[in-house]
Amino acid sequence: MRADENRVRVDVLLQAVEKLLAAPRPHHLSVISIDGFYGAGKTTFARTLVLSLEALGKRCLLLSTDDFMQYSRVERQRIRERYLDHPNWYDLASLAAFLKELHSGRKEIIYLTNLYNHVTGELDRMRDIHPNDAEIVVLEGMYALHGKIRSYIDLGILLIADHELLLRRVIYRDKIERNIDEEFVRDRYWIINGIPYQEHLDECIKHAHLVIENSSKEAVTLRSVSDVVRTAIDSCVQASQAVVGESILWEERERSYEYGSTA
Repeated sequence: MRADENRVRVDVLLQAVEKLLAAPRPHHLSVISIDGFYGAGKTTFARTLVLSLEALGKRCLLLSTDDFMQYSRVERQRIRERYLDHPNWYDLASLAAFLKELHSGRKEIIYLTNLYNHVTGELDRMRDIHPNDAEIVVLEGMYALHGKIRSYIDLGILLIADHELLLRRVIYRDKIERNIDEEFVRDRYWIINGIPYQEHLDECIKHAHLVIENSSKEAVTLRSVSDVVRTAIDSCVQASQAVVGESILWEERERSYEYGSTA
C-alpha cells in the first residue's frame, strides 16, 4: 500500500465528523472524545474541531480530562513518579456522572467545582455548565476513551504518531516555548507515556471509532475506521474530491504499534 492511499485532508475529516453529528440521536447531545499519547496533538485537534463545528453553526462545549484531576500539583509531587498520568489520578467517576447528566437532557445548570487549575496547580476552579448552550461536547485528554466513560461517547477518536516525532514536538513545546530543561522533558515524556497508558491505549485501539496517525497539519493517515465513520468520510471525499493521492483504500491494518522505541 502506498503511503498516500489511506490519507485524507483534515478539512475532509472534519466534514465527515459534522455529517456524523447531524444524524438523529436518542439523547440530548453528542459527545466526541479525543484520546492519545502525550504530545499527539489532542488539544490542537480538539480546538480545530470545535472551531470548524462552530463555523457551521454548532454550539460546542470543550472539556479536558485534566479538568477532573484528583490531586493538586503539590500532592502529585509527593509521589515518586509524580508525572505518571495513571488513570487513578483522574476523577473518572465524576466525569462519567457529568456526561450522564448531559446525556439525560437535563435543563438546569450543572455546577462543576474543584476542577484542576493549571495556573495555580490547585483544585480551585469552578465552572457553570448550561446544558442548553451546547449540542456537542468535545472531550480531549489522556484517558478520554477510558472504559468508565466509554458508554457516553458517540464518536471516539484516538491520535497516534511515531514516538520520535512526538518527542520532537514535546521538546519544542516545553523547552523552546516554556523554557523547561530538555533532559527533564525527555524523562517526563517516557514516564507519562509509560506502561499504564500503553495498557489503556491497547483498549482504545479496540474501541475507538477512528484511529488517526497525526503527523501533518494538512492531512492525516487513517489507521482504523469503523463502518459508520468510513461511510461518512467516503461520502465527503466523493463530494469534495479532496483525496490526497488517487484513492482511499479502506483496508484495516493490524492493530499493533511499537510504543517503547524511537527507532
